[in-house]
Amino acid sequence: MKQEKTLLGRERLVALTFSLFIVFVTLYTLFFSGGESSQPLQTVLVKAVGDIEQQGVFELPRGARVQDLLEIVKPFDGAKPRRLKGESRLKQGQLVEIVRPKVKIQFVGALTRPVTLQVVKGATVGEVIFDLPLTPEADVERVKDKKLTRNGQKVNIPRCY
Repeated sequence: MKQEKTLLGRERLVALTFSLFIVFVTLYTLFFSGGESSQPLQTVLVKAVGDIEQQGVFELPRGARVQDLLEIVKPFDGAKPRRLKGESRLKQGQLVEIVRPKVKIQFVGALTRPVTLQVVKGATVGEVIFDLPLTPEADVERVKDKKLTRNGQKVNIPRCY
């Protein structure tokens, strides 16, 4: 009979020790990990690239929209998110490309050969002049301020006489 009491005492001691261990682990998790293990993520990480002032990875509140990200990254004039609308919700790990529309422009005239370039819509000839194979007699001053606005636009680079 005395031996049975000793066994019951040991079983109680083991059960009590195990219970205390569970309580300790639970309290430790709640206080030292912020309780995050049982809560859903409160933020999302997204990567923004393209025609923007600030590129990189950004942490935004869960439920943030593309428009919220645009306010942070400051897109260049005319730049818009590719394949997304401003009211779309951002998702964890999402890549957001922000681009300015491009147009194909045909350049002829005082060049070593005619060239078609894809340029940012609204750029000027002066901004793309270094991409052109100009001849020595090219008179760029006369067309440097010309805006490049539509696909298939033809720009004649005049010659100096």
